[in-house]
Amino acid sequence: IEVFVEQLNNIISSRIFNEWKSYLSSSYIETYSDAKALEQMSQSPILLNNDIKLISLEDYFNYIVVPSRSNIIVNDIEFQTENRITVWSMFNGRKVKLYQLEKIDNAWLISIW
Repeated sequence: IEVFVEQLNNIISSRIFNEWKSYLSSSYIETYSDAKALEQMSQSPILLNNDIKLISLEDYFNYIVVPSRSNIIVNDIEFQTENRITVWSMFNGRKVKLYQLEKIDNAWLISIW
């Protein structure tokens, strides 16, 4: 799992959207492609201050995922079940969720559950 997360972080740091997208579950893609969800996320102070409006999954990747996941350090991996894992990091002294991973069709994907 650590190697898998390192690969994900390299893809994200390299800004390779299509490769990152290949590691997403259909539920994740559906959630973060939703126009209303993207509009709501666009209301964050950082995006508003920079006049950024999210309109696609690729925008979400470029303006949310890349800045928040590039060069991140994994501090904990919790196995919820044999097919579900939560990956954590520390940020400003707080434990923050990096990824929810789910094994779907024998492959680990970033997912939502």
